Amino acid sequence: MISIIIPVYNTEPYLKKCLDSVCGQTWEDLEIIVVNDGSPDNSMEVLEAYQNKDIRIRIIDQKNTGLSGARNSGLAAAKGEYILFLDSDDWMDVDTCEKAVAAAEAENADIVMWSYYREYGTTSRITWVFGTRPRVFREGDEDFPYRQIVGPVGRELEMPQQIDRPVTAWGKLYRRELIGDDRFVDTKLIGTEDCLFNVQVFSRAKTVVYLPEAMNHYRKDNESSLTHGYDPNLPIKWKENYRRINAHLTQNNSSDVYFQALSHRICCGLIGLGFRLSSDISMSSKEKKKEMKRVLEMDHYRKALAKMDTSSMPIHWKLFYFNVRHRIIGPLLLMLRLMMRMRRHSDKS
Repeated sequence: MISIIIPVYNTEPYLKKCLDSVCGQTWEDLEIIVVNDGSPDNSMEVLEAYQNKDIRIRIIDQKNTGLSGARNSGLAAAKGEYILFLDSDDWMDVDTCEKAVAAAEAENADIVMWSYYREYGTTSRITWVFGTRPRVFREGDEDFPYRQIVGPVGRELEMPQQIDRPVTAWGKLYRRELIGDDRFVDTKLIGTEDCLFNVQVFSRAKTVVYLPEAMNHYRKDNESSLTHGYDPNLPIKWKENYRRINAHLTQNNSSDVYFQALSHRICCGLIGLGFRLSSDISMSSKEKKKEMKRVLEMDHYRKALAKMDTSSMPIHWKLFYFNVRHRIIGPLLLMLRLMMRMRRHSDKS
C-alpha cells in the first residue's frame, strides 16, 4: 500500500484537480492522507465531499503548523509500505503510482524518482531530474543521488541554477521504513524543508531508481516569480540548514567530496537568494545593494566562495561569481535582473 500525503492550505481552486489525479490512480491500493492545515478557505468542504465518494481518503484537520508540520502529521498517521508526497496545488499522471511501485519492486529499490512538468497555465515545460534515460543507482556510485542532493561537484556545476532538481520531496516514492523517525524541520528555522530531509533519508538508501518520465505537474501559474517579498532572515535560516547538513555529514564520517558538495551548494544558493532580492519591488536599489553586501560578508559565504571551483561553468556564471567574490554589487544585481527576465520569457514562450 502507498500512503499519499497531501498537505492542504488555502488551495481550494486547485484541490479538485489534485484529488482527481490521486483518486483516479490505476494503482488502487492507496491510503490518501489529506492534512487540512488550518486552511482559511473552503478546502475542508472540498475534502469532505471527496471523502464521501472515496473511503481511502483520511482527513487530518489541524491548526496551522506550516508545510513541514502538515507533512509530519501525515507521516505519523501513515501505514503504507511506501510514502508519496504531493502538494495540493499540483497533480500527477494517473499511472504514476503503478509505474513507481513496479520500478521499486523490480530493483528492490528504497526510493524511486521521476521528472516533472512546470505548469504555466497554457504552457508546460519539462524538467528532467537526471536526464532522459532510466537509471539505477547503487550505493557507492560516484553520482549516487545522496551526494547530488548534498550539492554539485565537477560538471554538475555547469548549471548551478538547477542543482535543486533532485531535492523536492514530491516526485518520489519512498519505502516508509527508510524514512524511519526522520521528519521535516520547520522552514521558520531552516528556510527550506526538502533538502535536509532528503539528505537524511537518502544517506540510508542502497538502491535508487530514476524513471525518465515527467509524471508530476508542478503548478507555477499561481506565483509571480520569486516574489512575494525578500526575507532578510532567509540567509540566517539557510545558514542553519547548512549547519545541520554539515553536522549530518560529520556524524556519518562522510568523505571530503560530500563537504565539497555542500560548500558548492552554499555558493549556488546565492543565485536563488539574489533572484529573490533583485525581484523585490518593495526595496530600493540602494537597499538591495546594502543587503547584498551584508549577505556576501557573512562568514559561511566567504569561506565557501574561497573554495568554489568555477572551471566547469559557462562564461556568464563565471562572470556572476567573479562579481560575487569581488563584491561588485551593482553589476551583480543587474545580471540577476536580466537573468530573471530571460527566465520568465523562456517559461512563458
